[in-house]
Amino acid sequence: MPGNAKYFVQSDPTERIRGRFVQSLLPIPLELSRVEELSDRPLADDPLLLALKGHGGSAAPSASSRATPPEPPKPGINNSLPDGVREENFTIARVDYRKPKVKQDGRWTQPKFQISGTITWPANASADSPVPAVVMVSGSGPQDRDETIGSHKPFRFLAHWLAARGMASLRYDDRGVGESTGEFMESTTSEFAEDATAVWEHARTLDGIDRGRVGLLGHSEGGIIGPMVAANRSEVGFLVLLAPPGLPGSEILSSQIDRIAEVQGVDAKSRQATTDLQRKLQRLALELDPSDEKTKGEVRQAILERWDSL
Repeated sequence: MPGNAKYFVQSDPTERIRGRFVQSLLPIPLELSRVEELSDRPLADDPLLLALKGHGGSAAPSASSRATPPEPPKPGINNSLPDGVREENFTIARVDYRKPKVKQDGRWTQPKFQISGTITWPANASADSPVPAVVMVSGSGPQDRDETIGSHKPFRFLAHWLAARGMASLRYDDRGVGESTGEFMESTTSEFAEDATAVWEHARTLDGIDRGRVGLLGHSEGGIIGPMVAANRSEVGFLVLLAPPGLPGSEILSSQIDRIAEVQGVDAKSRQATTDLQRKLQRLALELDPSDEKTKGEVRQAILERWDSL
């Protein structure tokens, strides 16, 4: 299974397999049916592929109208490394200050966890010739160091591409994901920013990296985290933000939920009920103590009031 994907399936008498595919908490309807023979129709004539490519109708596009995309760079493909590029893993010890102290060897200490990742070195990096470096910060949801989605690993691809051009990079598993320990679901964006800061500080201690030219690349929620780190660390060399949020998180979440439901064929009335519930739950989260029984009661009531329309 790719990344953290899960499959939920059930069979039926029509020899179809129906269920859902879940990755990063996103459920996608899944339906498989038996095919006796593979079609010999050229893929270029497939109306679905044509629609996805923006050609519309069922006829294959002409050679003149079909743009030839550029060849992607070889670094990162099939997990191969460019010539001279090398990778090594790193681990950073972190302290979880949210949890109560525990007694170990007769002493009370804060619980610890670790952030694990990979550093990709360009061929020209050395203590005598330090190179710039970038720390990659992933988007929302539990992400591994490569920000894996399906078979695509965008952070790994970027790391290899940059290394072939003389820049080192560090990418890491979110806390509670992959080889990183700790708890993901109970953590906040601010705490994720602390993890990113720890990785950035680690990068500046490494021989072969120019400590004055270490920046951050943040994708999606990482586009919030990167500026948070830079606001507290004036030495951050640069920021690169990929698809950063331009709206408050509450608005983004509501619009994402509505858009996903629309794509899945949910009717407008049901989507509106879901949006209303989402906004109500967000208000409760901001106004009330999440550990209070009153909060749980308010959440149950909000769901029950809208249950029939969800």
